[in-house]
Amino acid sequence: MEKSSEQELRDALTESLIELGAARSPRVIAAFRNVLRHLATPHADLASTYDAEVATSTGGDRARIEVHPAGTPDDRLPAGGRRIERRHSRISITWP
Repeated sequence: MEKSSEQELRDALTESLIELGAARSPRVIAAFRNVLRHLATPHADLASTYDAEVATSTGGDRARIEVHPAGTPDDRLPAGGRRIERRHSRISITWP
């Protein structure tokens, strides 16, 4: 994928997170604009990796920790495991 397309996806993700209230600090916003998330999730397609409503994990046979925006409905979270509710996010921990 071209760098400009990757940057457009990162910018769109960042704007979505700002609108959701999940990214507020300038440091967090800068990180979302600059970190190449798709390099950590080679098994996932780019659109999912940079979608604010989709939690993409690195997978494998270990515990999975996924961070979702606070407004994510229960039916969009993984079944089972443990959930931690924070002010701006919902953290889901599942085991294989």
